[in-house]
Amino acid sequence: LLAGGVVTSAQQVEGLAQSPDRGCSWSFVAKKSAIDVARSPDGLTAIAVTNVYASTDAGTLLYDTQMLETTNAGKSWSPLSGAIDPRLVIDTIDLAPSDSQRMYVTGHVYQTPNGTMLVSSDGGQSWLARAIPFTTGETNAFIAAVDPTNADVVYARTLGTSSTTEQFSRLLVTKGAGQTWNEAWKGDKLLGFALSADGSRIYVGTALAGLLAANASDL
Repeated sequence: LLAGGVVTSAQQVEGLAQSPDRGCSWSFVAKKSAIDVARSPDGLTAIAVTNVYASTDAGTLLYDTQMLETTNAGKSWSPLSGAIDPRLVIDTIDLAPSDSQRMYVTGHVYQTPNGTMLVSSDGGQSWLARAIPFTTGETNAFIAAVDPTNADVVYARTLGTSSTTEQFSRLLVTKGAGQTWNEAWKGDKLLGFALSADGSRIYVGTALAGLLAANASDL
């Protein structure tokens, strides 16, 4: 939800949709598979990403990825110029609440052992790729939250399938913008995550473990 009641929705089948009247009417900003959308605290700035299969080259799947940005609550959207690795399948994007220039993207390249986090410190003009360490069976990493006061602190939840076909997750945290990662929790599939407004407490929920809470400083 952007300023003025503008609703933006990322739809993998139809594209990036937007409603100026809280969902009563809709139009498309981009008619390409839209993976995710994230907004800044001011409600004026938001970024979105489209990620569409383009071709296969020597057995490598290639994707057409475009990052879009609005700085006026959806009145207009413009593409960001930073190049994205065409092999990357995008999972999530997010903005750092404390730094308007810091952006994060997570994704994965098929048949590679790790996930990828892209980090931009210049508002999407350039991106630095950093590895997200996967364990056996993991295939995806989703940004759960960016700390509200420290742009370098990011929480990510993974998703994988065990040898017995059961889904599982880990909660990872980086305090260096993806340079290193610590495993904060592991168990059955994560169904929910929340970070307190001041970033001091985290909450996770799963079907088997229930609701768990921890101090962010302990991770």
